[in-house]
Amino acid sequence: AVCEAARAKGCKVIMAPISFADDASDNPNKGLGILAGCAGDKLFTAGTWNADFCDEMKPKEGDLVVTGKKGLDAFPGTDLESLLTSNGIETVVLGG
Repeated sequence: AVCEAARAKGCKVIMAPISFADDASDNPNKGLGILAGCAGDKLFTAGTWNADFCDEMKPKEGDLVVTGKKGLDAFPGTDLESLLTSNGIETVVLGG
């Protein structure tokens, strides 16, 4: 409902999914905290159902999807900054 309301007001919705290689070799903190659980339990493995968007949250036409997210922060190693600047986005509201 929040994303639909934002789209209706002309806001750009940006999704920042996280995913890892099957062997977790790209997990930057596989021995620490929540990322250790992701590595140990093979969570958010690229190409599997648990790295996909649930039906209710799938990106819609015009939404932006960040690529390269491997940690809790959506900026390091991703294209988030370039998506923001190339779309003229200066104000960000976070949710989720």
